[in-house]
Amino acid sequence: MPTGTLEVIIVEGRHLKDRDLVGQNDAYVEIYLDKKYKQRTTTFSNSNHPTWNERFTFNLQKGDDTIHFDVYDADVVGRDSIGSGKVK
Repeated sequence: MPTGTLEVIIVEGRHLKDRDLVGQNDAYVEIYLDKKYKQRTTTFSNSNHPTWNERFTFNLQKGDDTIHFDVYDADVVGRDSIGSGKVK
């Protein structure tokens, strides 16, 4: 049973490190409290300064105390990690 909700807005990325050999990043963000339920932004193509302005809602369970953010560069095959962080 949920104990509350958490709303997260992914606004933008600034000066992301370029992971592509040609062109710029095709960046997206994965957000999760529990690895079994990840949410993600749309892919923002060919930019190291993406703007998403996307809103995500999570149902909080007892013990959910850390939200994780992983930023990736989408590739034709696989993905490259740009960075990650977490908030407790």
